[in-house]
Amino acid sequence: MGVLASVALAVIVVGCATVQPSPSPTAAELNAETIASALIDFARTPDAPSFADVPFAPDVALALGGKVRLHRAAEELLDPNAWLIDPGPDGFRERVGPFSALDVSADAGAVTISTGRHGTCTAADEPVAPPPELSTLQVVSIQPDRRVAVTCIQWWAVDIFITDSGRIAGVDLDLDAP
Repeated sequence: MGVLASVALAVIVVGCATVQPSPSPTAAELNAETIASALIDFARTPDAPSFADVPFAPDVALALGGKVRLHRAAEELLDPNAWLIDPGPDGFRERVGPFSALDVSADAGAVTISTGRHGTCTAADEPVAPPPELSTLQVVSIQPDRRVAVTCIQWWAVDIFITDSGRIAGVDLDLDAP
């Protein structure tokens, strides 16, 4: 009985080893998705416990449409008002600010989290250029689920720029023009 059980176990283990699941994300992609999910959780519940789960670098660049507008010390980002970016009297892409990646993430329903560069609603095949000072970092993007955001006025992206040590060094909010 012991030998038979061992043979059965070996068949099960070998059988399981030959099953090829669909390609799974790399460790870096999993980490990026975990970081993005932590940021969404903090956006939805901006309190100290959820903030503690977000791995911010000591200094974080906040950008709007690929242009860094300000820098914040990580501890400042616990205050949702620290995320506000005022683009000035001309607004941003026919919209009036201030704008906040945290607010957009908090109000999002279903989202898609992806790694790498992406296009916009009106230029899906043209990757968005990252802010130059963040261009060498890994990027993970939070966007509305395309099944929900059916018009370009509803499209947005929050791009998170992650250092090699797994810290958020920048966050870029992008919106399409109405």
